[in-house]
Amino acid sequence: SISKANENSVLQCLNSGDSYQKIAKTLGLGLAMVQQIANRLYPGHVVAKMGCPSKLTEQDRLYCIWKIMTGGKEMAVDVARSLEEELGVPVHVNTVHNTLYTKGMNTIAKPKKLHLSPKDVRSYLD
Repeated sequence: SISKANENSVLQCLNSGDSYQKIAKTLGLGLAMVQQIANRLYPGHVVAKMGCPSKLTEQDRLYCIWKIMTGGKEMAVDVARSLEEELGVPVHVNTVHNTLYTKGMNTIAKPKKLHLSPKDVRSYLD
């Protein structure tokens, strides 16, 4: 069992916005113990994700899909270019590609071309 002092210090750290790992390291507790205390004191508590913020908002993601579906754009390069020109959001092509992929718009594989010699091409076309 955990002491009330540790529980109160976990509560203070949670209120100050520290991550579970930082709290566990500072207080010398296990990560699972910190999570259990947090779930008991704050049921449904969601910890903010750290890291680099998303370059595209949800509205920008929907714009990408709209451009592909109705805007006449066929490739992620075109959508990235229109994002920068029309909305002023400079993004890499891979970011647009990943967005389209997570929204369920997969790429279509190109049909393979036949590699024929010039002599065989004539016979193939006849």
